[in-house]
Amino acid sequence: MNTFKLKRPLYLYQYEALLRRLPQRHAQYNAIKKDYHKYLAGFQGEESLDYILSIVNLHKEAFICRGLRLKNKANDYFFQIDLLVVTPYFIYIGEVKNHTGKLVFEPDYGQMTQLKGEAANTYPCPLQQSKRQARQLQVWLSDHSLQETPVYAHAMISNPHSQISSNTPIPELYHADLLPEMLDSLNLTNSKRIYTRAHLQKLEKLLKKENEEANHFLIEKYNLHSHEVIQTICCRFCSSRRLRRFRQKWYCTSCREKDEQTHMEGLQDLALLNVGFQSLSTYRIFLAHISAATAKGLISPYVIANEYKCKGRKYKLDINKF
Repeated sequence: MNTFKLKRPLYLYQYEALLRRLPQRHAQYNAIKKDYHKYLAGFQGEESLDYILSIVNLHKEAFICRGLRLKNKANDYFFQIDLLVVTPYFIYIGEVKNHTGKLVFEPDYGQMTQLKGEAANTYPCPLQQSKRQARQLQVWLSDHSLQETPVYAHAMISNPHSQISSNTPIPELYHADLLPEMLDSLNLTNSKRIYTRAHLQKLEKLLKKENEEANHFLIEKYNLHSHEVIQTICCRFCSSRRLRRFRQKWYCTSCREKDEQTHMEGLQDLALLNVGFQSLSTYRIFLAHISAATAKGLISPYVIANEYKCKGRKYKLDINKF
């Protein structure tokens, strides 16, 4: 499992691909960029736990998972867990937030209000989110014939400069720096062993198998058309689109640089953005109007399937093949 180092999620690469392919003058460019920075800040907040997790004191058979996304069999819906700590005695769930400013928590109303300057923004309460994840995890464990165990649901603020405010103290809500002490406390209050070593190994293997990373379909999300992102590739050195293919290399007529891999980033972007099946002529235009044979040769290693078997054949790229 991904024990300490958090893997960079696919959706960040997808947003970066969209921002590369979409013209900055596009009506939705700034809104998409704002969403990207929101997701990036959230990831950076989770990433900041790396050091804290490296100093926690856990049972030698315990393990830690980051960024889990699991599916419940009953309703076929996914649920996500930022931080999961599995020990022989209990399971800990941590919902991680990286908000700045003053954070006013009202769990009875299921909300958190962020006060920053003169602005006030309301979000779902992360503590309620973590409790919902705990319930879903209990169902998931039962569905996989795993014994019930105490599950503790907490919420953490990863930004140490944020101010946590609430009318009454909330023991399950704190800054991330307190995580080692919280886990120490749970270790002291849970002395009955629930999971054997074999149970833990089975669960770790199962979580790894069942974890399914989210694949965002950004073109549909922002009501874009695929032709808006399938624009001719550009030079890696000067961003010009005046490229020519000559002797298995790309030649830029603007800066006169030569390169063999100019097309790779563009093809990866199309795969990340799930542009779907496209005709060979579309790829020819995308690849600086090269010949059909050359275009087919460049995309063939990354094609997962052909929609048609004869005339009118279309090609789809798979990001896992790059």
